[in-house]
Amino acid sequence: MRKFSVILILAFSSLAIAGMISSCNSLKKIIKPAPDTSGYSEKFDGKNAPIKKLRKGLLKTGKYEYNATLELKGEIHSVKLFREIKFQKDNLILTEDIHTAIGKSTDRFTVDTATLLPISRVAYEGVEEVLKLFFSKKSVSGYTIDDMGQTNVNVDIISPVFSDGFNLELALTLMPIDEGYINTVKYYDYRLDDIRTAEIEVPAIDEIQSFYGNFKCYRVFVRDPDLNTLDIYWISTDGIPKIIKAETEVPTDFGKRRKAFELVNIY
Repeated sequence: MRKFSVILILAFSSLAIAGMISSCNSLKKIIKPAPDTSGYSEKFDGKNAPIKKLRKGLLKTGKYEYNATLELKGEIHSVKLFREIKFQKDNLILTEDIHTAIGKSTDRFTVDTATLLPISRVAYEGVEEVLKLFFSKKSVSGYTIDDMGQTNVNVDIISPVFSDGFNLELALTLMPIDEGYINTVKYYDYRLDDIRTAEIEVPAIDEIQSFYGNFKCYRVFVRDPDLNTLDIYWISTDGIPKIIKAETEVPTDFGKRRKAFELVNIY
């Protein structure tokens, strides 16, 4: 039951680490010191930006609540998803909390405000750390932790990349999207320990009904041609662009799993 509980929580928050998370005592024995971050303080600038015309002026802080579902092993599980955007000095802190009847997970990014490029990412299942990543202009490093112990991450990159999850999805809302917009960006998917391609397309503008209200939204397709996945986001066209609804595919050890979330409140 413990193993399935962890898989459920982490699969939804894009943290599909296989297996059961070890106990706190065993974690203390296997966790090594975090990688040296001295090389990660270099400031990003326009030359590093994968997206040259981000609508940074539309970025707003706040906390968003979503009703969410995850289909796993033929069953539909309902969870509460909370996302928060806040400033911390020159950076953004993006936090995603998943609440279920069996526990809580947290996924937190530190992001460069000017480019939305990730600086670091750390994730917890309950209070136990299961992921720590550091991003620089030339590499992604850190580790993941599961029942088999700690697995180090060290991936060289040609140019800075986004991270999967909340980081990439926030970038989607601030791209200069409009009907007919197309783009391609790179992101690091820690589940596959690889750099992936996101092909972005805006085929239409839809009228969307949600728990939070009715919105005119860009329908945004995000395809991974290698994994053959399609994620669909409905992003509001108003002055504070936000994800109103989403339907995405999550690669896991059990195959593709669909997850969906819908905005119910803004704090």
